Amino acid sequence: MLAALEDISVRKKAEENLQASEATFQSYFNASPGLLMLLDDRLRVIKVNKRALSFFYVKEESKLIGKNCADLDSDFCTSVLQPALDHVSKGIPFDAEYSKSIEDPTVQMWDLTCFAAPLPGGKCGLGVKGRDITDIKRAQLQLIESEKRLRSVMESLPQIVWTAEPNGTIDYVNKQWYSFVGSSFSGVPPKDLWTFYVHPQDVRSTLEIWEKSIRSTAVFEVQHRVRRWDGQYRWILSRGVPLLAGDINGDMKRIYPGTADVTVVRWFGSSTDIHEQKEFAQMLERKVAERTKELTKLNSELVRATDAAMESAKVKSEFLANMSHEIRTPLTAMIGMADLLLETSLTAIQQEYVTILQSSCDSLLSVLNSVLDLARLDVHRLTLVCEPFDVHKLVTSITALFTPQAEQKGLQLTAEISNATPLQVCGDQNRMRQVLTNLVGNAVKFTEVGSVNLRVSASDRANASSTITLLFEVEDTGIGIAGTNLSKLFQPFTQIDSSPSRSYGGSGLGLAIAKQLTEVMGGSIQAKSSPGKGSTFCVTIPFSLPSVSLKVLPFHRSEEASIPRAKRALTILIVEDNPVNQKVINAQLARLGHRVTAVDNGIEALIVVNKQPFDAIFMDCQMPKMDGYQTTKEIRKLGITTPIIALTAHALEGDKTKCTEAGMNEYVSKPASLSSLALVLDKVLS
Repeated sequence: MLAALEDISVRKKAEENLQASEATFQSYFNASPGLLMLLDDRLRVIKVNKRALSFFYVKEESKLIGKNCADLDSDFCTSVLQPALDHVSKGIPFDAEYSKSIEDPTVQMWDLTCFAAPLPGGKCGLGVKGRDITDIKRAQLQLIESEKRLRSVMESLPQIVWTAEPNGTIDYVNKQWYSFVGSSFSGVPPKDLWTFYVHPQDVRSTLEIWEKSIRSTAVFEVQHRVRRWDGQYRWILSRGVPLLAGDINGDMKRIYPGTADVTVVRWFGSSTDIHEQKEFAQMLERKVAERTKELTKLNSELVRATDAAMESAKVKSEFLANMSHEIRTPLTAMIGMADLLLETSLTAIQQEYVTILQSSCDSLLSVLNSVLDLARLDVHRLTLVCEPFDVHKLVTSITALFTPQAEQKGLQLTAEISNATPLQVCGDQNRMRQVLTNLVGNAVKFTEVGSVNLRVSASDRANASSTITLLFEVEDTGIGIAGTNLSKLFQPFTQIDSSPSRSYGGSGLGLAIAKQLTEVMGGSIQAKSSPGKGSTFCVTIPFSLPSVSLKVLPFHRSEEASIPRAKRALTILIVEDNPVNQKVINAQLARLGHRVTAVDNGIEALIVVNKQPFDAIFMDCQMPKMDGYQTTKEIRKLGITTPIIALTAHALEGDKTKCTEAGMNEYVSKPASLSSLALVLDKVLS
């Protein structure tokens, strides 16, 4: 027995590797998402993957292997496989699209590629690979239908509609374009649409904006003139919007203009005739320009008029200041001397004469103060203060002021304050007193029989924390005013009865000042009256409420009845250029028990203060050689801190500030009474 042994381990290993490779290939073959088939030269099935099973509507591979494709799908074999075999045998590749349903091409649509596949024995088989493009074909058909519908809509629109390729070439315009430009519809848009029909002056800007939009995919919008069929150029608004790739794919996520990954599929645009709107806008622009020119001219004239008015107001203010000084200077002497005379031993007739003189001076001073108040209001130089004050005390003091006059005429003067009226409010008490004094004074003056009543009520409270509105009513049973004359009441220098034979005097400034003061305080004033029955004046003013209540002091009817006496005799310097006023103030201060030194001007004052100390200095503001302001500054430069009190006949707003800035401590307006001199000395020395 003869035995031969052969080592086949290498072959076994190779067979195992081949089997593993075949298994791997089969795995990839079956896992392929596309169709894969291998056919012999007679178109019999050698190998298929799982995707091919659905192509032939079978579930098992055994039903395909060895079968002729003509028996499986004759149409597929005739229209695709046989032509493909002829091509690949000649070395020519073959591609085809094939639908599984003739009636409905979208049932199952395939994109197929056929290629030569070498077989054992030197034969040439046929390899087939394919992908299901049913969804793509359906989308394409839907897009075609959508474009048809879109074209139908665009043709029916009354405005010009156009589309363009991604590079900007216009590939469609609707019939309205041809109607507008006057050419027959050919379906082929002109390539030079932007250059041939657009106005020569607008071509460059139109193309620049169009090209910029194409580069950046930004919305295209331009207003330009386009030639119409009759040769007229009309203004057109052209607007184009890019359709991006993401929009077609259903993403609907717009990519911001300017990004690099934008894909424009098409441009959709419209052109609208805006000629009438444009011409109307241009007409409006011309009118606006003309109106602006007119307003500029008027404004220039207004500025000149305002400057002239301000200059006039300045001149008026300076004039009033000077006149105030000129009038107050002799008035100071008259009032001062009258006060001093009343302090001496006089006969009854002498005392009567001096009292008349004093009353006349007070009346003249009242008129002067009214004129100055009106001047302050006219030039807007009146400054309000806001501080807590007692409403009840204010009302009581005003009625007390006019009680003697009312009793002398046999009138009943009363005051009523509602329970809702707060005890204290914040505002300008002095200006409020001025308004009410004027109204009550007029009521008493123009009432011969009956009564005068001052009523106060809280008419409106905004909320629990901040403000309240008070209503002041002054009602009388006097002569009354005709309705036709009510409009004249608040005009300056105007009186209802201006005849030489009038029964009542006055400057005609009181109500005008009361009205302006009320408005400056944020309120209003109204009057209602009936001739022979009386009048009612209503003043409404808002006030803020104080956060801390005031201490209520008892009201004394005559606060100036007693003059504060000096605790000690003071050494006082008077700097006054007017000899009469100098003598009056000297006598007043001596009457208060002080020692006085008087000089005529600022230069003399500087000499005196260097030689001896003083307890206080009264400084006239307007003097020759060196005025009071400069004198005060020079005294302060010497390091002298003696209190300096301004004595001035300038009574306009702002004078006190000027005095303070110069270094003065207090301010007294001429004419100064004994009590005012005593009080200011007590204030600066306390």
